[in-house]
Amino acid sequence: MAVLEDTFKNNEQLDLNLVNMLAELLMGMGHFDRAQHVINQTQRRYNNASLPLDLTVNYGICQAYLGNLTAAAVSARQTLLVWCFNISWFFFLQRSFDKLMEQDVMTFGDLFYSVAETYAAV
Repeated sequence: MAVLEDTFKNNEQLDLNLVNMLAELLMGMGHFDRAQHVINQTQRRYNNASLPLDLTVNYGICQAYLGNLTAAAVSARQTLLVWCFNISWFFFLQRSFDKLMEQDVMTFGDLFYSVAETYAAV
């Protein structure tokens, strides 16, 4: 992970797959604030261009774990419909992660799972 962090700090333009790997490693260790910072920095480096779906979804996941559920929905601008026991969660999730719902589950199954796991956890 240190190698990825050093590469991130010392290069202006990075392979977005490496950025995603770093963000996922940080998230896996519970460092959602650091992962969010990495994604924010990447977006600035790319002049606020749209990021790939995996980084966008991971940003929303970071927001959710950091307790900012509104930003998770608004920032990611996505919708994920999941089975919810709490109706308020259901309506919240309908507005979240819509871009992901447009994708093939077989191709982006890991992202669907990560988002569902996040909302089960928070």
